[in-house]
Amino acid sequence: MIVGIRHFGIVVRDIEQSISFYRKYFGFEIEKEADEQGSFVEQILSVDCAHLRTIKMLSPVSEVMVELIQYLAGGVVENNNSINQVGPTHFAVTVENIDLLYAQMVSEDVAFLSEPVNSPDNYARVAFCRAPEGTYIEMVELLS
Repeated sequence: MIVGIRHFGIVVRDIEQSISFYRKYFGFEIEKEADEQGSFVEQILSVDCAHLRTIKMLSPVSEVMVELIQYLAGGVVENNNSINQVGPTHFAVTVENIDLLYAQMVSEDVAFLSEPVNSPDNYARVAFCRAPEGTYIEMVELLS
């Protein structure tokens, strides 16, 4: 039995760009930064010569964190990063005034799958954007 959700790990190419994105649009703040390498990291990741820079960013409204991971050595493996691939595909955040946030993000060249759309039951307004590293983020504004 689990006692809580710790974080969501996201491998990025440019950690500074990703820090800026998560801070600017969603209010995440850096909680912990680490330079990780050596036998422990190599063993738990099963990646030879792994050297990582990790940034744990805390949500402004909960104890859930996003862990940004940049491989400085050990390499990165690309995937097709499709919204319909098998395995984890996105995480969701509740936002206020999705239309205003959408307009701001689009004006700053953030990619979206569609503009915000109301759910069939009018419970929520929803849009998916892509972070700089390609992670899908579902933005949900509750309407009721």
